[in-house]
Amino acid sequence: MLDDAINKMTLISFLTPEILNDRIMKTVDSEVQAALTEHFEVEGQYSQLLEEITKTGGDAADDKMFRELDLCLADSTRTVGRLLKGNPGLVRRLREIAPRRAPHSLEFINTYTRLRWGSKFIP
Repeated sequence: MLDDAINKMTLISFLTPEILNDRIMKTVDSEVQAALTEHFEVEGQYSQLLEEITKTGGDAADDKMFRELDLCLADSTRTVGRLLKGNPGLVRRLREIAPRRAPHSLEFINTYTRLRWGSKFIP
């Protein structure tokens, strides 16, 4: 299960909004297009709310919205990960478009890999 999660995280780490304007979007089905569009919208709302909370300190309404957006982003990430896993052409194009990945994603992937290989030696 964890290996599946890290594989999806690795795929998603290449995901950037630039893919929506790429020529490959004409070749993928409407479900993938809609899922990617929704994912970037939720991601944008999540980032805006985090920025607002950081500036103002947030309140109960912000906390409720944050929890809702957190669930939406988690669902969207799972959906996009599943769709990417089944679409190697899109993943190949993502790698071409976004060769530099977010440092936090790479740190997570590297930490997981070290823990995974270290766990082989733990009884």
